[in-house]
Amino acid sequence: MVLAVASVAAMGCGDAVKSAPAAARVEDTVISPALVRRWMAVLAPNHAVPDAPRYVRCIVREREVNTTSEVQAKGECRQQYESLKARALGLLITSTWLEREAEKDGVAASSAAVRRELRKGTRTLPAAAAPDSADRAYVFRAEAARLRILKLLRKLEPPIAPSAIAKFYTQNRRQFEARERREFTIIERLSRRQGRRLKSVILAGGHASHLVIREVRERPANMLHARPVEVAIFGAPLHALTGPVPLNGRYSIFEVTRIMPAYRHSLREVTGRIVARLRRAQRERRIGRFASAWTRKWTGRTSCDARFAREQCQQLLGSRRGESTQTPNVLRDGVVSTYFHG
Repeated sequence: MVLAVASVAAMGCGDAVKSAPAAARVEDTVISPALVRRWMAVLAPNHAVPDAPRYVRCIVREREVNTTSEVQAKGECRQQYESLKARALGLLITSTWLEREAEKDGVAASSAAVRRELRKGTRTLPAAAAPDSADRAYVFRAEAARLRILKLLRKLEPPIAPSAIAKFYTQNRRQFEARERREFTIIERLSRRQGRRLKSVILAGGHASHLVIREVRERPANMLHARPVEVAIFGAPLHALTGPVPLNGRYSIFEVTRIMPAYRHSLREVTGRIVARLRRAQRERRIGRFASAWTRKWTGRTSCDARFAREQCQQLLGSRRGESTQTPNVLRDGVVSTYFHG
């Protein structure tokens, strides 16, 4: 990160934040303004942070790309800077929360475990996104903590009750129905006159020199919106040469050779599918509830300097008592997806 830190210092971005003793504190962990600046450079496009507070170079760049006034360009630069600052601090606070939670739950990852998680490739972070290996390791430690917290939540999940499975099956029977299917042979791309003549030849015992196609088609869910050929196929008797019927601007004749009636899968046949679906829904609810409680708990243990205050700080939580914060659902989406792909 020497290169990234040097680029930030050269652009003067430290002028706006360097005097604060601590950007944020999570219990006894201090997140310094210098660390925020470091991660602003990691997260910034091309690792270049707008040169606050005057934004001289940033304004020049903006006006080269967009036809805007100096005031508008400065406003855009300020917005970019504040957004980067919020993302960097959000990443640092969230990563601290994850590691502290894992420690308190007794599932903190060792260095060896972090390396194993990386080899699994659960969430990859391109080297270009964080050139310094220490920075990548920092992100991966937080991601390993997240995965272990989720693993613990899954381990504590209650089983899906047989009554819940039966109830879902009863209330969603149509999902387990298979519509009627028909197998048929069809000759396409005929004129109406050709279709009538060819049909007569075949019925008289002759043979078709045209290409005969064999297909299987499922009955449309709504026959009112079915194509004419589909209406004809599902209305035709078995082994009866039918047509000519309009198809794609031409005509066709066909013969239904097999009818596979509609049926409903039994509860026994679909129990596995139902359990998987109910388990996913249960997991989402549990993670959502845990994430809300987890965010409230750690927000109450996080204090921020006024210049860095964001929704993860207890100062803002106190002013919005009873409301949930807008912290990204890092537990569900992952550290990399939340902060590097946004």
